[in-house]
Amino acid sequence: MAGSEASTKYQVRAVSAAFKILGGLAETPRQTLSQLSSSLAMSNSLTYRMLATLEGEGMVYRDRHRRYSLGSRAMYLGYQAQRGLPINEVAQPAIERLVDATAETVHLVLRVGLERVIVATKESPQPVRVASLIGTKFPLYYGGTGLCIFAHLPSELQDDVLAQELAPKTPLMERDRGKIRELAQLVKERGYHVAIGDFAKDAFSVAAPVFGTDGDVIGAICVVGPDSRLTPEVQERAVQAVKAAARDISAALGYAGTQ
Repeated sequence: MAGSEASTKYQVRAVSAAFKILGGLAETPRQTLSQLSSSLAMSNSLTYRMLATLEGEGMVYRDRHRRYSLGSRAMYLGYQAQRGLPINEVAQPAIERLVDATAETVHLVLRVGLERVIVATKESPQPVRVASLIGTKFPLYYGGTGLCIFAHLPSELQDDVLAQELAPKTPLMERDRGKIRELAQLVKERGYHVAIGDFAKDAFSVAAPVFGTDGDVIGAICVVGPDSRLTPEVQERAVQAVKAAARDISAALGYAGTQ
């Protein structure tokens, strides 16, 4: 029996259909059921059963307009696999320079649907520091990296983010949707964000967005530390260093714009 025939013999059709759907959503997110079934030449009934199963497993996400995209679990698995792939290699020199310049912990995050995931980190050399594990997920409506990403999303995606329950992370987290939009506009104009106490008690974050080749925001980079160390001089130095790191990573990824 030829190799290709043997491979076909042992394929599970439902699994193949699920991978077709995940691949289709990876290439073109925010598709409706009919759009997806048409683009993949699959029946509506099969596509619906696959989507219902994948949604239950967190592999796909359905927004309030009944459009489907990759879910947090699928993206998490993908980014875990990417830990040794080019973006980490591209970003590592910038991360090293950022730690040297600020002596604070550095996080690189990527957008995953309506969330962000830490994909690379280097801890501060100081004994008192703020740190999170690679793979940790957060919403986009608060924090330094969260609001840097949120600020550069299309308005319809911002609507989807704010349509969620805005669960308070800390007492200082802003929950007024109008004020979040206003703050996001300021973040977009400045090109960075300084968050204090809204993502973790007694902690600060200075972040800037990272853009891909097509100019879309794909993530953000930040320094985090205890807010007791955030003097005006430290903040200004961190802002300049973080913006430079974001520019370097974006340029290395093929982004030709300015930040």
